[in-house]
Amino acid sequence: MRTRYLIALALATLARQAERLPLTPEEKALLARIWEGLNPVNPTHLEETEARRRAWSVVADEVARIVADGWDEYGAPTVAKHPSGGFFAHYEGPNGERIVEASSKREAYRKARRGWIKEVLGG
Repeated sequence: MRTRYLIALALATLARQAERLPLTPEEKALLARIWEGLNPVNPTHLEETEARRRAWSVVADEVARIVADGWDEYGAPTVAKHPSGGFFAHYEGPNGERIVEASSKREAYRKARRGWIKEVLGG
């Protein structure tokens, strides 16, 4: 729960800074929803908790939408056993195709998913 709060707080801070940037109307609307969720006037503890929950919900919805759209566009990572005994995973994202290597199938999938999600989210 603390991680969600810190992410929401960081995003709210960025939202305030982003007001100075040239943004599309959609980007402005998203930032406004995040900021609105985190900015109650003279909040009680319950109101503050609810504000964080609402802000996190907006962020989680947006991240889920981006990931789902990316999944539709680029597909899922694949893993294969390397002749040397390790594993490699392949994925395609906004920055092109990538291959990651790992000692286990699980680790290869994990590296590929993390890289793919980071790319799709713009990292």
